[in-house]
Amino acid sequence: KFYFYIKNGELVLEKGILKLSKTNIPIDRIQTVNFQQNILHQLFNVVQLEIDTAGSAGTEISINALSRKKAEALRRYVEQNKPTPASVEQPTHKKTPDTFQVLVLALRPADLLKIGVSQNHLRTAGILMAFFYSFLDDIEQALHLDFFKRIDKWVETTGEGWMLYLLAGIPVFIFISFLITLARTTLEFYNFRLWRTPRGFKTERGLFTKTEQFAHLKKIQILRWQVNPVMRLFKMCSVRFYQAASVVVRRRNALFVPGCYQNQLRQIRQIYWPESTILPFESHRVSKLICRRQILYFGVLPAIVLVAIRFAAHGFSALGWLFWIPIVYYLSLQYHKNLRYQLSDDGLITVSGLFTHQYSALQWYKIQTVEIRQSIYQRRKGVSTLVLYTAAGSVKIPYIELEKAHAIRDFALFKIEIDRRQWM
Repeated sequence: KFYFYIKNGELVLEKGILKLSKTNIPIDRIQTVNFQQNILHQLFNVVQLEIDTAGSAGTEISINALSRKKAEALRRYVEQNKPTPASVEQPTHKKTPDTFQVLVLALRPADLLKIGVSQNHLRTAGILMAFFYSFLDDIEQALHLDFFKRIDKWVETTGEGWMLYLLAGIPVFIFISFLITLARTTLEFYNFRLWRTPRGFKTERGLFTKTEQFAHLKKIQILRWQVNPVMRLFKMCSVRFYQAASVVVRRRNALFVPGCYQNQLRQIRQIYWPESTILPFESHRVSKLICRRQILYFGVLPAIVLVAIRFAAHGFSALGWLFWIPIVYYLSLQYHKNLRYQLSDDGLITVSGLFTHQYSALQWYKIQTVEIRQSIYQRRKGVSTLVLYTAAGSVKIPYIELEKAHAIRDFALFKIEIDRRQWM
């Protein structure tokens, strides 16, 4: 037995035969209503309905097989009956139907290929190695064979020839990882569409498992986009919308666009934060003291430890590890060069990263709490880490001058106080 109905402004679910359970969910507590369709769902034209609520533990209600017509009717009812503050920006149309939507971007096969090429293939290689190692371990236990001893014996018999096999196998292994990543990207983001709806954004994606996910404009707290070196060649970036949610569902509740071009990113930014394309931004850099800490912790200390460990066996040749220090010095300067924040009257944009650049856009009125942190070293040098908390995560500015941190905090709290827009 499984029933659901709406009564007194609540979605009520009843289920169970021997053990009966009843769940009441206030309509105004429902955060998102998303759809998923695997192959069986598509055959019977039903969907899996997932409801995320504003519960402290990230409560999720799932209805495994519901006709698409009923699912869309339920979602439409939830959207129409949620309270909408008058100060929240509404669509410019005088009368906008609930089914109204505009296509923002659609990924073509060529775009999916570019996205697949730009993914982290080393992560796939690591997962593949872990799977292969676990598979060999299971085979050993099942067949009582010792593969690793046989590999050691083979290495001894082949002498230095095993190095040639290793050098030949590495490119093959990387190529297999690349194909797996490409296939996974294609299956997950096949026929990807990003739509502008009357209340926010909607994505559709998937080949075998089709997924529809929504992001309400007033619930989007932070907009982040990333550009890695390969994506930079294709003039693309990935975008993630962070919605207000509990910690448990925050990551899953983030709407993800695997790739888009600069004109599409500009359109997304204009919908999320229209003023960001008009207002002037004042660019600032953080203190260079961050370089000293990085050089010490990631350069000097590891180099000294490695020299001390290797010196007894290799003598003065172990001093070659000291060349690690200038490498870290150069990388630290590059990281500092990329690390900056841009301020405007309506919000800020932060930029961070060494090879992959991450941009975070945040409006002042979305901020919940402002924190200024100082380590012992930072207190001595008059710098701090500024943390801006929202209902969907935080934005950090490390090694900012303490005077600037106080000024930004005071200005942010002032803007929160006078802004009449609802943060959610």
